[in-house]
Amino acid sequence: MATFTNSIIASLILLGCTSHAYAEDTSSDKSYDISSLNANEAYQEGKLLRAQLKNTKARPYLKYSADKGDAKAAYLYAMELSNYNTTIRTPPKAQEYLLKAAQGGNRQAMRHLYLDGNWLRLRERNYWKKHYYNSLITLGQTEPGQAMFELANFYRKSDQELSNYYLNKSLDFDIPKALMEKAKSIESGEGTYIFPGSREKTIDKMYKAAADTGYMPAVRNYIQRLEDLGNYQEAFKWRQKAVKEGDLTSLAAVAIILSGFSTDYQFVDQDLATAKAYYDIYLETAGTDRLGVLYDNIEQHYSDIMKTISPEDLSKSKKIEANLRKEKPFYNHDVYWDI
Repeated sequence: MATFTNSIIASLILLGCTSHAYAEDTSSDKSYDISSLNANEAYQEGKLLRAQLKNTKARPYLKYSADKGDAKAAYLYAMELSNYNTTIRTPPKAQEYLLKAAQGGNRQAMRHLYLDGNWLRLRERNYWKKHYYNSLITLGQTEPGQAMFELANFYRKSDQELSNYYLNKSLDFDIPKALMEKAKSIESGEGTYIFPGSREKTIDKMYKAAADTGYMPAVRNYIQRLEDLGNYQEAFKWRQKAVKEGDLTSLAAVAIILSGFSTDYQFVDQDLATAKAYYDIYLETAGTDRLGVLYDNIEQHYSDIMKTISPEDLSKSKKIEANLRKEKPFYNHDVYWDI
């Protein structure tokens, strides 16, 4: 059981990177008359529901917002319809909403169309490539670091030297994705490091710098790196930071650790009161449209601790849970959260 539980925790990190309004209700399951919302309100509700693994509930809000002209909602809805994988077989409705998003000025949609819009004519893809590039030039006026990072990706296949130039420039702005990208390049052999261990120290420094920005995929990536290196004490500190920042999958992982179900974290004192509060919030907040197997396992862990938890811990748990509800909502911050 312990070994299997450790694999669950690892899965929570890895799967969390690929998938969050209200103080009294962290699950965002309030009943709304969608027609009473404006486009942005509907988008924010759909975005949160999707990030809480409730994709089916999220879609009507995203569609409503997209139909009212929100380009971000149109892109996210298209990704939902295509199951996050646009190909030549992308459903016609997903194609329609990708075009709607791009026409509304969404950069991610433009990038998708020129890179993955296999159903388009070549001249149409080149049209969106040009518009994407122009959008990056405009973005540079307000977010130069992000613009440079995206320009680095834009030139990666056509001009490696120029790509490296923009990537290095984006590092000056502490763009977390740029820091991680640079660390990966160094891991793959980029650069010359004379002294033993200096390459590894540079890589670790860059991954930590990315995590220090608070960007949750970078935080989870750094946690995984620390665990791979066997530094579980430091990894646990970062897990706790992630919980404070409202990361849904970290909430579940720490609950498992505090329950005593992880052999890698046996040095952490069992705390069933906090574990129960975390389980309660997770099970109420998370849907099962994604990570359903993990949800089932967390339900089982919850059932297991309820067999042994003391009345005193039950009372403590209620207070911990009440305080958690006063904090920011829990959600799964993935690459689609920042569109």
